[in-house]
Amino acid sequence: MPLGFLLSRHSFVQRGSTCIHYWLATPEGPAKLVIEGERPVFMVKVADRTQVAEALAGVPYDWEQLDFQTFGREEAAWPTLQREGYARAHVRASSGRP
Repeated sequence: MPLGFLLSRHSFVQRGSTCIHYWLATPEGPAKLVIEGERPVFMVKVADRTQVAEALAGVPYDWEQLDFQTFGREEAAWPTLQREGYARAHVRASSGRP
């Protein structure tokens, strides 16, 4: 893979999964890196699990405890939205509804 300078990043939902496009400046010219079919993830404090469950009510997700801590030295977890739930969470977030 060529080395390059990151020019832009764009992510979006495509057929129920996350798609990410990166444009790089390389010595050979612009290069596009495409990552498809990824599940969206985010990290939260384990102490906030109840609030996460409330925010994701009705949206299928998996909960994975991580072996590291936040910058505040609190245990972290990784809720991953299942493919069928991502579109519902995305629409809800876009509409501003909780």
